[in-house]
Amino acid sequence: MDMSLMFQDLFMPTGKICSILMLIWWLEVMVTFYGVKTFLRLLSQINWLVLQALGNWMIICRLRTVPKMC
Repeated sequence: MDMSLMFQDLFMPTGKICSILMLIWWLEVMVTFYGVKTFLRLLSQINWLVLQALGNWMIICRLRTVPKMC
């Protein structure tokens, strides 16, 4: 699945529900695969810079996709 398409779906009304369900499914898979303790440790080790970069990238994607929809 194309990542840019996935992020486009995030910002469309119909895609939001699907992406939330996908996120929940992914979290469940990670927790069952790694176990809760390991998963929480992994989450706590995620660097804020990585999260900020991802956030900025999603904003850029949104700015690109919204004009196409209007």
